[in-house]
Amino acid sequence: MATAILDLELYTLPPEITVEERYSKALILIRLQGKPIGQALLPVVGGRIVGDELRETLRNAAGDNLWKIWLYDALAWDERGPVQAMPIATVAVCTRDRPEDLRRTLEAFMRLPDDGQEYLVIDNCPATDATRELIKNYPTVRYVREDVPGSSAARNCALREAKHEFVAFTDDDAAPDPNWLRSLLQNFSDPRVMCVTGLVMPLELETEAQEWFERYSPHGRGFYRRVFDGAQCNPLIVSPVGVSASMALRKSSIDCIGLFDEVLG
Repeated sequence: MATAILDLELYTLPPEITVEERYSKALILIRLQGKPIGQALLPVVGGRIVGDELRETLRNAAGDNLWKIWLYDALAWDERGPVQAMPIATVAVCTRDRPEDLRRTLEAFMRLPDDGQEYLVIDNCPATDATRELIKNYPTVRYVREDVPGSSAARNCALREAKHEFVAFTDDDAAPDPNWLRSLLQNFSDPRVMCVTGLVMPLELETEAQEWFERYSPHGRGFYRRVFDGAQCNPLIVSPVGVSASMALRKSSIDCIGLFDEVLG
């Protein structure tokens, strides 16, 4: 059976949680004052998540991260460094002939706080004009067509077109959280940071294939901040770092390492 996806704030849990009866489980994203701190997989019985100790169950699932985030908030301390003026970014999404999925992504963009960011849609080797027509409904989004096929070619096009030093990427089947862009960009307060990735949770677990993917090859990389550098990490092992559905980088880093290798797709 399918798994329901729930997003719950620990401080304001509802008195009762109900979902459609076809769900046998619920994957819960746990938040503390809006910040994701953990996840829990709980059974669903008759369309309800039972148990009087739900709050305690979620606290235990979040583990030490709950108390770390609570302490950081109490001390007004941020491990990413001193809070500075938020940099302005280009937000780019690469797509090919998936206008319905892209519409959901663009609607999520419209819910991001306006910090002056620009939005780019890179239409990669399209077979139709559907994406171009869709973009006409979003005046703040700039449409760019790239006829060289492949995600790397599309991302390189976005880097060339971007007006700002910081470029945030997501996928056309993703729906970024309203605080997604600010959370990524805050990490660049350290001038040594070249690239940042973020949490990716499933939007749905409705099919057996989706269930297996999330079980054995999830895009999430946990809820703790991790730092990767050339001195301690193997640059050829990239899977722990994150995925393109939630990624931001400095354009100036391209001067050091070059563009995405288009031979790789």
